[in-house]
Amino acid sequence: MTIETGRRQRLLALTGLVMLCALMALAWAATHLVAITSRQDMVLLAAVALVAIANGCSVPLRIRTQQRVTFTPAAIVVLSVLLPPAWLILCTGAGVALVKALTRYPSGGRLHKAIHNTALQIVAAACAAAVVGFLGISPTLDIDTSLTQSWSELLLAMVAAAVVVAVIEELVTPVTVSLATGAPWRRVILRELDLRLAGRVLEFVLASLTIAVIMVETSLILTFPFAVLSVYLVYTHRLRLRAERQMWTTLTDATSSLNTLSDLGALLYSAVRSVTALFGASRVEVELWTAGWERLVRIEHGLLSEGLPDTRPDETAPFVSCAIESFTDGPIGILRVYLSGARDQLSDREQAALRSFAASLSRAVHNAILHADLALVAESHAQAARTDPLTGLANRVGLMRELEEAVRGSDSPGLLLLDLNGFKKINDTLGHTAGDHLLVGVANRLATASARVGGFAARLGGDEFAVVLPGRGNRHQVVAEQILFEVNGPLQVAGMQIDVRASGGVATALARTSVQALVDDADAAMYRAKASKVPVVVHTPPEDGGPPRRLDLASEIGAALAAKSFVLRFQPIVDLASGQVIGCEALARWEHPVHGLLAPEAWLNLVEQSDHLAAFTQYVLRKALDAQRTWTEAGLDLIVSVNISPRCLLDEGFARTVHALIQTRRADPGRVVLELSETVPVSGLEAVDRTVTALRAAGVRVALDDFGAGPSSTLSVVSRLPIDEIRIHRSQVARMGSSRAAAVVVGAAIELGRDLSLAVVAEGVATVEHRRVLAGLGCRYGQGTLFADPMPSRAVIDLLSDGRGVAEPLPEAEAPALVGEAAAAP
Repeated sequence: MTIETGRRQRLLALTGLVMLCALMALAWAATHLVAITSRQDMVLLAAVALVAIANGCSVPLRIRTQQRVTFTPAAIVVLSVLLPPAWLILCTGAGVALVKALTRYPSGGRLHKAIHNTALQIVAAACAAAVVGFLGISPTLDIDTSLTQSWSELLLAMVAAAVVVAVIEELVTPVTVSLATGAPWRRVILRELDLRLAGRVLEFVLASLTIAVIMVETSLILTFPFAVLSVYLVYTHRLRLRAERQMWTTLTDATSSLNTLSDLGALLYSAVRSVTALFGASRVEVELWTAGWERLVRIEHGLLSEGLPDTRPDETAPFVSCAIESFTDGPIGILRVYLSGARDQLSDREQAALRSFAASLSRAVHNAILHADLALVAESHAQAARTDPLTGLANRVGLMRELEEAVRGSDSPGLLLLDLNGFKKINDTLGHTAGDHLLVGVANRLATASARVGGFAARLGGDEFAVVLPGRGNRHQVVAEQILFEVNGPLQVAGMQIDVRASGGVATALARTSVQALVDDADAAMYRAKASKVPVVVHTPPEDGGPPRRLDLASEIGAALAAKSFVLRFQPIVDLASGQVIGCEALARWEHPVHGLLAPEAWLNLVEQSDHLAAFTQYVLRKALDAQRTWTEAGLDLIVSVNISPRCLLDEGFARTVHALIQTRRADPGRVVLELSETVPVSGLEAVDRTVTALRAAGVRVALDDFGAGPSSTLSVVSRLPIDEIRIHRSQVARMGSSRAAAVVVGAAIELGRDLSLAVVAEGVATVEHRRVLAGLGCRYGQGTLFADPMPSRAVIDLLSDGRGVAEPLPEAEAPALVGEAAAAP
């Protein structure tokens, strides 16, 4: 069953119920008639005439609405205190039926609607007669006798009758209109409520004045029709002015809103809603068939839908239409308004309003299509300006834009520049066409390889390509080597197999690195790679203005270890609530005889790739444990935290080495923390699991470092390995005030630590606000420049000699109890 069929059936059921009540009232009236005289015949005829005139003076509340105001209730109220109940019911039915028979039905109105309205007035008259009788008023056909009661009694009876009639009509009529039009019942009952209430008051005043006049002179009842006609003319005029004002105001607002919309879909949705509100239509359609924009938007009973244009419109329901015109191509669409109820056409005024709206819609559609076309052209030009026409990769402009966004959004993006070896020779021997085919093949490989690691590929010109590398700087070389591995290899060009070989240079954007400086650094590294005949060279930023060569640094690692040129600096780890230092993280530096103090970014990955990694790790552990023993002798009970390279975990003897170093220095293994990077690529290997388990069995604490800085699955690591601590990366702490994503990462780390009883340490705490927010979230520990910079081990003793910590305790309101942290405290 469709919605329309269901509504029609409910409407017929309601009409049947009203008719049943009316028939029962008529049957009762027929059995309770009293005898009449010839003089009383004239009274009854006058009563029928009063009802007929009052009912004929009906006024629509709005343009094309289903609701109308009649003066029938005024006639019923007057007659309820003048006629016996039976004659009141019969005269009301006769008067209303007479008007319907003479006007509605012959003019094409629906028969069931006329019957429904007649029955409703009969029911209202019966209820009015009942309430008047209940109040002790017993009218007769002798009007002089009927008006023997006091004026106060008559007025009370008329008020009760008016209220009963109003309640019946206000309950039944809105439901009828809602079922007939599909409009919500609440909207119907609230529509023009002020006008209806004003009409009810006017009807009661008219009825009261009529009774007052009759009490003075009975024959003056003949003035009632003239009073009704006068009020009707005034009321009609005011309603017509109001309706016209509302229609043109709505039309102005609707057309104005069209001019503000540039999106075609939003424009068509707004149009069908506006037309529905303007004309009270049951369905409105806007159909476009211009090339590239074919669509149909429809609103029916408040429900919006969209699809392709109908080949044939629904001609079973009456509708009016207006063409949507193009400025140059004639009609490009049509606006259809399907009328509801018994309407089959619009008035002249409404047709003018519809034409005006259609003209405005035509201009708005033209502008929206033009705006969309211009946007496509602009996007096409912008895309062409950023794209290399040969390979389809981004060009230099696109690369620079991507680099600028990467530098703004990440703490250390990288750039790989690569150049094909011997490309000029291929161009000279095989021709430029073959060279272009080779470039396209390399570009396809590069696009696939860079997409696999989350990079952004571009062609700078000639045989030079670039990839923006995501992630941390210590991973850029590994990612670059993986990309070059996939790019290099045999490639079929012009029926020949050419062995592609490329050299690459990598640079990492550090603090205050400009985009152009990043490109220059990667370019210099690429030419060093070509000169050295190695696949990849990583640019190393100088610390003192001198340019340390990466290959030179790699060759000096062994000598630096022998000369003990690597030194440790210690940064305090602080209880955020109390400000007390509970430990220090060991940070390695290289005191180079030429370049000065070098940060780990310049050399650490060289150590990890060399044969000196094991010796370097043992050296750092010994230095850290020696510093811890010095602190203990000075009365400071501090943990020491040391970073461990992922490669160390593959050595199954590493746990025994660490245990031996701890025993030799009589250290407490529970006060030693080994930090493993979150981005460790070997964390899924069984050898790693065994090493970490052995370290924990020896009493050493293990921390997951750099939470939030890499793409690895932290949950899989902490669920499989016996982790004691999570360390939140400084980049997430720095951005948690301005980035919702960073704040979510920080909160997730703290919640994870709380749920798994792990200690949580936030790195990079640089401001008082950082400390306050982290403490409020439940993070217990932090380290950063707010408390102290990295310092020599002796400076730690000097800093903590007074026992006061490095910061004042937070106020109690900002240092809440940390649920679940007690067991996780280092």
